Amino acid sequence: SSMLLTVVAGVLFFLFGLPWLADRVARAIPPEVEAPIGEQVLTMLDATALEPSALDAAQQARWQAVFDRFMASQAQGDRYRLAFRDMGDGVANAFAVPGGSIVFTDALLEGVQHDEEFIAVLAHELGHQVERHVMRSVLQQSAVALLVAVFTGDVSAATGVAVAVPTFLLDNHYSREFEREADAFAFRALRERGLPPEWFAVALGRIARQSADAAASDAADVDDDVDDDTDDDADDDDVDRATA
Repeated sequence: SSMLLTVVAGVLFFLFGLPWLADRVARAIPPEVEAPIGEQVLTMLDATALEPSALDAAQQARWQAVFDRFMASQAQGDRYRLAFRDMGDGVANAFAVPGGSIVFTDALLEGVQHDEEFIAVLAHELGHQVERHVMRSVLQQSAVALLVAVFTGDVSAATGVAVAVPTFLLDNHYSREFEREADAFAFRALRERGLPPEWFAVALGRIARQSADAAASDAADVDDDVDDDTDDDADDDDVDRATA
């Protein structure tokens, strides 16, 4: 029976204890400690998966202006930075990097037709930033670093997980709970600006179409009907929440 209790206790700890501890440790990491983590992560991504943006100065200035206007309305908005990158192969993506950077790929920005779509995606990624989702996710997967941080009281011990962040970002496997939190943050931010959450569904649909088109063009020539048939590739839960 003692063995059974040990197993049950271990399962409960990993199901509930680790997420709780990861949340506390991630939120306790001060900005001046997290910023170098983000720089290290971007450096690793630039060396492995990202390329310099090919957007011209006028295009970058346009999106930077939209970014700045949105961030001016957000608490501690000056902590966050817009980063332009290319992922090649027409990959349309955006993701939050610890420390405050929010990366948008060229393909995503080239496909966006309205500022509101950009703002919707930006608000979602800002939700991941504010809720510290990247660090919380990686810490949950790095129990040793997390426990060292907890038992020594030194949250900087948790920064050793930085090497795992690039892989996590490229896999982009947030939990559904974290995605719901980011969605809720985005919807609040959109409503505060007088924008309906449906803009997020529009953006997701466009990203899905771009991804499908890019994959299809790599495999073979496709007809124009592809554009009309790829909305189902978007995350159904996210779309449902945006249109509810």
